[in-house]
Amino acid sequence: MIELKNICFSYASEASSRAVLNNFSLNIVKGDIIALTGESGIGKTTVMRLLLGLEKPAKGEIIGLDGVRISAVFQENRLFPWYTVRKNVLLPAQNEPDAAAKADHILSALGLSEYQDKYPSELSGGQQRRVAVARALLFGGDLLILDEPFTGLDAELKKKTASLIRECFDTVLIITHDETEVGLLGCNKSVSL
Repeated sequence: MIELKNICFSYASEASSRAVLNNFSLNIVKGDIIALTGESGIGKTTVMRLLLGLEKPAKGEIIGLDGVRISAVFQENRLFPWYTVRKNVLLPAQNEPDAAAKADHILSALGLSEYQDKYPSELSGGQQRRVAVARALLFGGDLLILDEPFTGLDAELKKKTASLIRECFDTVLIITHDETEVGLLGCNKSVSL
């Protein structure tokens, strides 16, 4: 179990400080599909950044991350423009056994097989988004964190992507503004900031 206990976090500048989390707590248990919802700017992405170790809490503690492998899809696709779709997807898992076969399966399931030799600049926004999801799914791990993962996808692609996410991960934290996405993943917990 991963536990965020009484987390406080602020973004500070020379002129001011803006608190985004104040005594925030969350438990993530294996098998949880958790939706983290709330208005823009309220701290949802900050929770992701804290779990990934990209930020440190001002107060509180995060317990249970030792040995936990986390895969993530950020709001931005973060694709390498000089790599093809296939190379972008394989990058974090290139030395793992059967990575190529797993990549083929994921690319096919997301309707990206015909684009595997294209570069990100040759893809639509929705296609780039699916590549970012594919890379996270291939990387694998114990927990998948998704920040607005269905941006740019039509209803049918959202369903296919959600189904593949559930096939690849049993513990997921999704950050979303869209209640339909909560239903697509079959979230068993919902936390509103």
